[in-house]
Amino acid sequence: MKTVAICIATYKRPQGLKRLLRSLSELRLKEHSDVAIQIIVVDNDEFHTAREIAHQWRALSPWPVTYDVEPKRGISHARNRLVRLATGNQFIAFIDDDEIAHPCWLDELLSAQERFRSKIVAGPVVPRFEIDPPTWILNGRFFERRQHRDGELMDFAGTGNVLIKTSVMENRANPFDARLALSGGSDTLFFLRLSSKGVRIAYTSKAKVEEFVPPSRMTVGWLCKRAYRGGNTYNICKHIIDDSKRWIPKRVLKGAVRIAMGTLLLFPAIFFGRIAFVKALTTISDGAGGLAGIAGKKYLEYERIHGN
Repeated sequence: MKTVAICIATYKRPQGLKRLLRSLSELRLKEHSDVAIQIIVVDNDEFHTAREIAHQWRALSPWPVTYDVEPKRGISHARNRLVRLATGNQFIAFIDDDEIAHPCWLDELLSAQERFRSKIVAGPVVPRFEIDPPTWILNGRFFERRQHRDGELMDFAGTGNVLIKTSVMENRANPFDARLALSGGSDTLFFLRLSSKGVRIAYTSKAKVEEFVPPSRMTVGWLCKRAYRGGNTYNICKHIIDDSKRWIPKRVLKGAVRIAMGTLLLFPAIFFGRIAFVKALTTISDGAGGLAGIAGKKYLEYERIHGN
C-alpha cells in the first residue's frame, strides 16, 4: 500500500485553507483506491489562525488531518516542519493554501509517477480569478504559467503542485533552506539541487490545481514585483548552489539584455497598448531582479500576504 502525506503550509488565509480542504475531501482515487492518505496542515502563524478550521475538517475529511504550528516566521520553516511530520510516508504531495485541487489531482500525480518512473512529478497551476479581471490581464495572459509536454523533464518545480518520493530527501529534517524563509525560492533551490544530482522531475498536464488570484494581484505593480522576484530568486539560488562564480558573467549579461530589451520596447508599446507596455515593464523588472540577486540582495516576497 502506498502512503501519501498531502502537505499544506498556511499563513493567515483561513478562507483559502477552508476552500482547499473542501476540495481535498472531494478527491477521487480511481486508479489508486488503496492509497493511504494523511493531510498535514502547518500553521505559520504563532497565533494559531488556522487551528479552528483544521479541527473542523478533522470531522469532515475522509482522511486524517494533522494540525501543527511552526511559530518561526517564514515559508522554509513551515515546509521543513511539514516534512518532519510526514516522516514514514512514501510520498509527499505539496499544495498551496490559495489553491484547490481538481478531483483527480492526486490520482493523476500517482499515475504519472508510475508511468514516467520519476521520483518527482509536477503538474499545472491554473489561475482562477476571485473577481472579473481587467480585459488586458486576460488578453495578456499574465497569470498563465508555462505548459510542458506530458513526461517532459524539468530542471526545477514549485511546491504549489508536486509529488515527491520521500526517499530523495537528503536532509529530511531541514530540506528547505532557512536563508530563503521570507524571500521565497526555497522550493526552487531544493529542486535545482536534486535535479543537478540526476533526480528526474517529470511533468504531467492531467494533475491540475487552480490558484485563486485576489484583486490585490491584478495590478501592474504586482506583476512587476512578481517578475522582479522571479529573476531575483533564481540568481539567489545560483549563488547558494555554485559558489565558483563562473555562472555570474552569463547571468549578468542576461539581466542587462532583459533590461535593455524592455527599455527599447517601452516607446513602441505606447502605440501598441497596455499589454505591450506591461510586458515591457515586467521584462525590465525581471532583469533588474536578476542583477539584484547576483549582488546578493533578496526581495522579501513573504512579508505581505495576498488573499484570505
